[in-house]
Amino acid sequence: MTRLRSFLVAVALLALSSATAAAADLRIGTATEPTSMDPHYYNTWSNVATTFHIFDRLVGQDANQHLVPALAESWRPLNDTTWEFKLRRAVRFHDGAPFTADDMLFTLQRLPAVPNSPSSFGIYTAAIARAEAVDPWTLRVTTKDVYPLLPVDFSLFAIMGRKQSGGTAPEGKTTAELNAGDGVIGTGPYRFVRWVRGEILELVRNPDYWAGAEPWDRVIFKPIKLAGSRTSAFLSGEVDLIDGVPTADVAGLQRNPQINLFQTPTSRIMFVVFDMFAEPTPTVADTAGRNPFKDLRVRQALSLAINREAIVRQVMEGLAVPAA
Repeated sequence: MTRLRSFLVAVALLALSSATAAAADLRIGTATEPTSMDPHYYNTWSNVATTFHIFDRLVGQDANQHLVPALAESWRPLNDTTWEFKLRRAVRFHDGAPFTADDMLFTLQRLPAVPNSPSSFGIYTAAIARAEAVDPWTLRVTTKDVYPLLPVDFSLFAIMGRKQSGGTAPEGKTTAELNAGDGVIGTGPYRFVRWVRGEILELVRNPDYWAGAEPWDRVIFKPIKLAGSRTSAFLSGEVDLIDGVPTADVAGLQRNPQINLFQTPTSRIMFVVFDMFAEPTPTVADTAGRNPFKDLRVRQALSLAINREAIVRQVMEGLAVPAA
């Protein structure tokens, strides 16, 4: 009911010392950390944002979320229910093996097969009736009905290799195996080194990346969940970059000439969802066994009672706008 399209600060960047620049290492303090190294385990942004450094997508998104070529050079509809994707021929996994359409078939099979997922990536295969590899570099997908959003869906999950991430379980390498580093082999710009939950994620540059090597030899992600501690770690030089800059710190950081502060509209929307189904609802007491949220007038009244502009002004320090 209450929706805010966030204009959250993305990054604060301190002028790097010559020693840091020479080492070509980048240390990033993050507001959240991934819950798994299995890129298909939990469809939440902290996981997706991390694993996309290691694994590529078939279709990419640019800074404005427009679709762009990635592992697929091009795609087109052949008819109302059939899409054809032409794959890049020079792409290799971190172990040197070539990427082919069979790896995409493995990925599509794996997405809904990962057990115990809090939020399954299987939603991105729900529209698919059949997928086939016409040849090593051509993938053809038939949907159950007219489905124009298939390329968008294919931009939202990581591609895993059958050889690299296959196994005896229905999903191939299990989530536990991937969390231990076994099978974390993608085609992305960085290679996996180690992950210690709550402490560090270490990646190294993939020098053979198909889109060109990244500038950093090594990237260290350090989760710092407390907002004040994250800013302090940045100002002390413990990390070179932070994301999720606390809104209360923005004005002070902007006044520092040594700091570059970047912000951009995000696709994150914060909202309240009411239980309009259970009778009675377990979340509200003293309702005489009824669910008040089933009444449209109650929902409208609660919506009218929420001061969206005040939330933007006072809670978000002006770094948001009311959505829809």
